[in-house]
Amino acid sequence: MAQRTLKYGRVLLKLSGEALAGTEGFGIAAPVVDRLTEQIKKVHEGGVSLGLVVGGIASLGVGRLMQGLLYGVPAGDPVALGIGTAVLLTAALLACGLPALRARRLDPVAAIRAE
Repeated sequence: MAQRTLKYGRVLLKLSGEALAGTEGFGIAAPVVDRLTEQIKKVHEGGVSLGLVVGGIASLGVGRLMQGLLYGVPAGDPVALGIGTAVLLTAALLACGLPALRARRLDPVAAIRAE
């Protein structure tokens, strides 16, 4: 059997409630979690490093744990969560978009010849 080379050595997986829901569209379905767990296990056994991000429900739980550090803002304040989400989304778009815009101006043939 031929040895396969990995295209990516690291993968970031973001899970949300929608990804874990069953056919009813709410809650967490055990068969979905079992299938996802098996797939993650296979990827990890293939030599890929995995990072895992859990969705919004976890942010509420962490917010409650950090309640003592918050001043004048409740842990589940929708405005604060919305602003935090907007800031992170803006940072992600800038981190991806600015290099993409710069790369768009390059001539691919010239870039390959320069290597």
